[in-house]
Amino acid sequence: MSILTCTVGVWEPFEASLLEWRRLCKRMHLLDSSRAVDTDADGTHLGEVLWGMALDGSGKGRMLGVCWEWREVITNVVALSNPMGIRSNVLLKDERGEVVSAAKLVLHLNAAVNAFPWQGDLTGRVRNFHTRAA
Repeated sequence: MSILTCTVGVWEPFEASLLEWRRLCKRMHLLDSSRAVDTDADGTHLGEVLWGMALDGSGKGRMLGVCWEWREVITNVVALSNPMGIRSNVLLKDERGEVVSAAKLVLHLNAAVNAFPWQGDLTGRVRNFHTRAA
């Protein structure tokens, strides 16, 4: 990962309970995405996606985000390329108020990514690229 991961990496960490995290995920939206063509023989597409939100509502203050890599697995079908490599600036806290382990955090991040409607938009962009290239 590169540019988008760096973006999330510099944002101030944000502590949230598991319940608050689920609520915040429902308010997140696509902030940015990147796409490149792999140098493999098939010329498959790959990239990054950044979903998030401004925590103060203005878009100029504190941000919360989730970033991950994707890859075209077959023509016009994209998937999360590294489920363990999802990045976020969230620090999740369990019922006791303790920060969850990295292993538990990645499970919650995966659940969030799987709930975001991110694949349809990317599939449309990849399909348009394939159509123009043909």
